[in-house]
Amino acid sequence: MNNSPIFTIPKATNDVVRKRGLVREFQSRPGSGKEFCEAAGLSRATLYRYRKQADGDVFALVDGRRTMKRKRTAVLEVHLRWIKCYIANFPRVPLSIACEELNLVAEREGWPGVKYSSLLKAFNALPSDERSVLRDEDNDFFQKNFPVGRRVTGSPLQLVQMDSTEVDVWCIDMETGEVFRPWMTAAIDTTTRVVLGVHVHRREPNSVDVLRLGKYAMLPKENPMRPWFGIWESANTDNGKIFIDGEVSSTMVQLGVDWYHSPKGCSGANGKVERLFGTFITRLFKKMPGYSGRPSALFRAKEQGAVPFPLMQGIVDRFIDTDYHVRVHSELGMSPWEAWNEKVGLAQNLMFNIVEASQSFRYPVEAEIRRGAIVLGKQSFKSPELSRSNGTKVFALCDPEGLTRKIEVVQGGKTLCWALRDDGDLSQALNSERTKRAIELRQMRRAAKSALSNVPPTTIFTTLTEVGVKSDIKAAKKPKRIKPVKFEVEPTEDNLP
Repeated sequence: MNNSPIFTIPKATNDVVRKRGLVREFQSRPGSGKEFCEAAGLSRATLYRYRKQADGDVFALVDGRRTMKRKRTAVLEVHLRWIKCYIANFPRVPLSIACEELNLVAEREGWPGVKYSSLLKAFNALPSDERSVLRDEDNDFFQKNFPVGRRVTGSPLQLVQMDSTEVDVWCIDMETGEVFRPWMTAAIDTTTRVVLGVHVHRREPNSVDVLRLGKYAMLPKENPMRPWFGIWESANTDNGKIFIDGEVSSTMVQLGVDWYHSPKGCSGANGKVERLFGTFITRLFKKMPGYSGRPSALFRAKEQGAVPFPLMQGIVDRFIDTDYHVRVHSELGMSPWEAWNEKVGLAQNLMFNIVEASQSFRYPVEAEIRRGAIVLGKQSFKSPELSRSNGTKVFALCDPEGLTRKIEVVQGGKTLCWALRDDGDLSQALNSERTKRAIELRQMRRAAKSALSNVPPTTIFTTLTEVGVKSDIKAAKKPKRIKPVKFEVEPTEDNLP
């Protein structure tokens, strides 16, 4: 009895029997090979190969594709559970990308790999209602009936979510009179729901605005209503250009922050900061004049008035401090202020070097050395070392909050020098000269006024002219004396004694 492993494979055995039967039938059947091939549905080359293989050993008729050892591509239960959780968090992500992420996790966790075709078949085999719940972003039902993969955080600053949005309020520029919608960037702690920082912008924010917000959120603040500070453990944002910029990523690497980006089209990955924006709309913006959600909101804003833009930052800050942070959160069962003070002892990275952390937020700006100085905006910075490198290009490390009096100049990855701001430019010189002249004139007027008390009236005009004060004062004359007027009152019944 032959114990070859091919006979334990039903498909391989059936192929051998079928091929041997075709060869025997051809040999016993009269007629040409062309007619037999047309009747059997074979090509003449295939029949020739079968006859040649049948002359030898029976194993020559075995199809190697039936017996070759394949890699395991079956989709296990752990694969399905992981893929459900992933698609529940990112409903719009393609299944091919989800398969790549699954194989990366499988390699790390020691699971067998899975092919995209096998995963697609297994995913399509799921009940239609479950697939629709996953893909249609109806996560409320899914979260109650299926396991959802979430990153559980138990301490403050363990995970921070950041995002930007256009404010739903029409504002007016007090200088130009333009009516526009400002932008807003926000950072929220996912554990305590504390708003670490919110900035309102005149225009669409850029990466420098993100650095400014991060610096404000991490460093200690002078506002006693906002006692939170500390270096974040990780942060999650979307794939906006302002967040994936190299300047922001470089800063987070220096600070040791794990910087994550959610897949495109998956706004639910930043659910907490998105709900924060929704809270602003329902509890603040809808009650303000110029709310953009009303019909003909722009026309009403132009005709009836909009919110002055300089007031928007104060309005938002006041709402956060007096309403959002002190109101009980539905998921926490307490206010964000209470949650922070209760769990702040669990936070990491509260003790850090403030100077080094502040310098990590600096971003490079390319500049060219000309006449021993570099020009950034309307300000110039000079240093004796810069005069030796005229015409070369360098990078100036600028603070996101604005240019300081002293900046670091870098060339080739090394510090070239520290440049000081040149305060002797033309505009400042003019202003200082005007101030100096005004002070001199004021002092001369005071001196002239104190000298007038003992000077005869005929020399007043001459004295004022000598001290350099122009005046139209003429020689003083003695005023005429005004005689008092007497009024006679006729006696009546009311004023009789």
